[in-house]
Amino acid sequence: MDKPPNHRLFDTKGTALSPVLQRRLDLAKAASASASLAPVINVTFGNEFANLFKPIQAPQITPTADVATLPGSSRSLIPVSCKLGNDMSISAFCTRYNLDDSIALKFDSHSLKEARLLRYVTFTDLKDMGFKFGEIAALCDAVEKWSVPLSA
Repeated sequence: MDKPPNHRLFDTKGTALSPVLQRRLDLAKAASASASLAPVINVTFGNEFANLFKPIQAPQITPTADVATLPGSSRSLIPVSCKLGNDMSISAFCTRYNLDDSIALKFDSHSLKEARLLRYVTFTDLKDMGFKFGEIAALCDAVEKWSVPLSA
């Protein structure tokens, strides 16, 4: 490609250049002229540049001392930092803390008859039993009023 073929049409020693050779020389001259006009820019990026495209990781949240974790990483309804209040039936518990009858019926349908058994109930269990968000919130409020902090 860089050297013309050994042929009379490509002979450069003659006085008159052949049209093929003239065209080849013109193209080579035009290519070298356009290549010298294009600027060359070198850019160096540091290692920090690659970190721009990595996803941002959320900070790790460590559980607080009042969160009880049971097998399956499910939070317990009654915090570890609390002890159980006075034992009573679930229906009495619901009546005392103004919980809906639907809450007592759901516990009764799952054979939870005594309030002391609430320490084994997790939020996942409540969801599995069909509790609605408002019922869970009301139940958490009642458990908070019923249970006694260990520091007291």
